[in-house]
Amino acid sequence: MKLKAREYNQPITLININLSQDDFGKGKADTREEVLLTFAKVIQTRGNRARIENTNANEYAMQFLVRYTDVTFNAVAYKGQEYIVNSVTNLDMANRELLIEAQRAE
Repeated sequence: MKLKAREYNQPITLININLSQDDFGKGKADTREEVLLTFAKVIQTRGNRARIENTNANEYAMQFLVRYTDVTFNAVAYKGQEYIVNSVTNLDMANRELLIEAQRAE
């Protein structure tokens, strides 16, 4: 599979958020580090209303197709919103492209 010119045209930032637990066992974000600014092909796969913790919320699922990188990340910033990464797939195991599936709820 060849890389195509101008396919990756949306700027995104890959972020690594370090998590820890507070005194009550609940997770909290300690540090947030922007590890890579890159470009991606962005596909919205789902956008619907959901019931989350007794409130109505909008839930969005996105796919980001980027060139291969070996940096460690667990979130993606796109158009001022942060998406939590669900999975990262190395397409064709060729170390050329990564398919990042991420979601957020507001």
